[in-house]
Formats: sequence, structure tokens, C-alpha cells
Amino acid sequence: MTVFSGVPDWERAEDALAKFNKAYDEDIYANEYLELSRFLQALFISNGGYVIDTGNFQTVNREILEDILEKVKKHPKLWKLFMVC
Repeated sequence: MTVFSGVPDWERAEDALAKFNKAYDEDIYANEYLELSRFLQALFISNGGYVIDTGNFQTVNREILEDILEKVKKHPKLWKLFMVC
């Protein structure tokens, strides 16, 4: 299964990040987790795209994280070059 479409939804990601920051500041753990989920999904799933046919946002998160881990393991030098500060 290919998760990343190559076309992140930047507007949706920025909106989710703003909501995540607000939930974090207000100590609302459930909303914080949900907005982090929406942020990841906005970056890795294009509009109209999907990860799996059934499940909920937690199942989607697991699939996205497994895909990221697989790509990091496959290309560790690129990960280090582009993603690690």
C-alpha cells in the first residue's frame, strides 16, 4: 500500500497544526491527539486519497506511521540529510 500521494494538503495541515497548538496550550489531550492525527493525514493523504478501506483515524495513523518507518529504514541517509536537524 502506498500512502504518500506526493501532494500534501498544506492548508489542511496548517489548520490542524493551529488547532493542535491551541489544544496543547489548553491541556485538552483528546483534541491534541486528534489534531496531530489530522496533521499527519493532511501531509500524507491527498484529497480524495485513502489509506485503507475500513477503520478509523487510529488505524489510519498506524498505517501512516508504519509507512514512514519503512521509508526511513529504506533510505536512512536521505532521512538524516533532510529530516534530522
